[in-house]
Amino acid sequence: MAESQWETIRSEGLEQGDFISNCFVPVYDEEIAVALQRGDEDSPVGFDSVDVVVLSQSCDLARLDYAITCRAYGIPQLHALNSSLTSKTFLSDAVAGRRPQFHVLGGQAKPDDPFDSLVVDFRQVFSVPIRYLREHAKGLGERYRLRPPFREKFAQSAGLFIMRVATPGDPIRFPSGYEPPKGS
Repeated sequence: MAESQWETIRSEGLEQGDFISNCFVPVYDEEIAVALQRGDEDSPVGFDSVDVVVLSQSCDLARLDYAITCRAYGIPQLHALNSSLTSKTFLSDAVAGRRPQFHVLGGQAKPDDPFDSLVVDFRQVFSVPIRYLREHAKGLGERYRLRPPFREKFAQSAGLFIMRVATPGDPIRFPSGYEPPKGS
């Protein structure tokens, strides 16, 4: 049996790696952006209820007003959105780090079942008031929190996605038969 990446908690306290289900986040789509650009201040920003994982560091959650969260999808939910994102090749690439915008977390209820996994999308980041998150977490009752070292790996993956640097052209290539200089 695989070791669970999650622990079950019952707390209004927040930490990095907390899974928050049905969290209200702002929906800011292209239509709203264009309307605001035109000066239409009556253009409403909507809200959607989504599952998120807290990305902010635990020490920041104790002293700041907003938390950084990332959208999390269950495999069936992601498949309904875009079936190519749930192919074995795609998910294997995401697990191996070859899809840096995604991070795959093991299942919460069934750690041995890959179809119970969560896929976190680092392209969908939300700043959410911590006071709201605490109240919402309290109302959820029992919920999940990433255990170390899975929490740290999640944060590292987010950092790697954010800090990527693309350079023009090919990287330096050494010719076949290259040998390092002698005496170095």
